[in-house]
Amino acid sequence: KFAAALAAYLVLALAYSRRLKAVMPLGVVTLAGLHMIRIFAGALTVGVTVSAWLLAFSVFLSLCLASLKYFTKGGDAKVPERRL
Repeated sequence: KFAAALAAYLVLALAYSRRLKAVMPLGVVTLAGLHMIRIFAGALTVGVTVSAWLLAFSVFLSLCLASLKYFTKGGDAKVPERRL
């Protein structure tokens, strides 16, 4: 199971690096997905189950951090600038 998680992580990370980071919504969801794969792989490694609370909190935090990356110009997405 860990090998499958590692393979999924590598494929998703490669897809993010090549194409997905250029499109903001896909980049945000992909980064959050990569964080979630890390959590599940860690749980598989130590032999515990991921609680519903940890899952919900992690999805929320991962989406917030990924969105913050794009909105602070850390991502490579082409976001139109707003002028006040």
